[in-house]
Amino acid sequence: MGLEYGPAFQGLLELWRGDTEALGRVRSPAAAPASPAYTLPPALLDACFQVVVGAFCSGDETTPWVPVEIGSLRLLRRPTGELWCEARLAPGRRLATRRSADLRLVDGAGAPIAEITGFVVQRLAGPAA
Repeated sequence: MGLEYGPAFQGLLELWRGDTEALGRVRSPAAAPASPAYTLPPALLDACFQVVVGAFCSGDETTPWVPVEIGSLRLLRRPTGELWCEARLAPGRRLATRRSADLRLVDGAGAPIAEITGFVVQRLAGPAA
């Protein structure tokens, strides 16, 4: 979609899509700076946000979607290694420029890591320059 992601923000490894949901295998990229200040590393969170856009965007879309709002984030434990992120689009009206989803982040054994509700993405006015 015209956004340039450096190596620190390339944590989405695989993506599976349905009509109103997506499942992504994610990890904190090795190039992302490690910091004990972050319980949920920003690069990992960004990889999960990319799963949301994957739930409704086709591969030929050129106008980027960006995160603009989070209703709530519930962190159950610190993530480690590869994880799975499930994104489900909120039921109801889907605007052409704004979408909402809920996310669930689990480890390889299915144990919950985090839940994000009311995650909103918004389409930029035009293609990224």
